[in-house]
Amino acid sequence: MAGPAESRLQSFGHSFRILKALRSLFFLSHSAAKPGNAVLFFNVLLVLAGVCAGGAVLLKQSELRWDWGAVIAYWPLFAKGWGTTIAISFAALGLSSLLGMIVALAQRSLFLPLRAVSKGYVELIRGTPLLAQIYILFYICTLE
Repeated sequence: MAGPAESRLQSFGHSFRILKALRSLFFLSHSAAKPGNAVLFFNVLLVLAGVCAGGAVLLKQSELRWDWGAVIAYWPLFAKGWGTTIAISFAALGLSSLLGMIVALAQRSLFLPLRAVSKGYVELIRGTPLLAQIYILFYICTLE
């Protein structure tokens, strides 16, 4: 028959196994280079649950009064804007894919000036931040 010391030791061993299992969910071991998919999934769910809970608490504390009547009144305008945005996105996707294929073919060209121009275009576009490109197009290219 097990004495009180042995039962406490077994209880401690059981608690230690639980803590060890929890530790493997949150921390990498020194020998593991990359966590498993289940561990990553669990951690992503944990972070999302924390963000949602924090957002719910902040929303509850703010005591906002939502007036959805104003949104519903403009619903046709929102739907039209959404449709326009989707159409512009698909047009931009198609045109950028076409331009990318043309530039890729130009870079493989045996005609050296065409290859140099396409390489310069790619380096200029890839080497310039998008915000700088937007400023250049909006402020400099639209000057009359």
